[in-house]
Amino acid sequence: MARIVFIAVLAVLAVLGSVAISDAAVIAGGQNPFDQVVPDFQVFGAAFNDAWKKALAGVWGLGFVWLGFSAIRATLEFVRARKGGYGAQVAENKEELINALIAVGVMSALGVIFGGIVAMF
Repeated sequence: MARIVFIAVLAVLAVLGSVAISDAAVIAGGQNPFDQVVPDFQVFGAAFNDAWKKALAGVWGLGFVWLGFSAIRATLEFVRARKGGYGAQVAENKEELINALIAVGVMSALGVIFGGIVAMF
């Protein structure tokens, strides 16, 4: 899990760092063809707007349920291995438990993360 996060951070930094300051000045000097254009799902109607929000909330909720059960399972396996005195399994289960708890934290922060990204644009 740590490798995936590290690779994701490197990819974001590579994308952000790919635009040089001189390129930014050239881009800023041009005209924006999408000026006054704002993303809006109201074009498809109120029913579609409600449907995609409900679908996204449902998927997010299912993600919480799955990650919750995953964290509970990882906790129980960790405790069982620790009580049994299995050193190798304790290390493996500890890593799984940490990954599960990080995933729950990331899932909880997704609203703030997406809100920050949307606010930047």
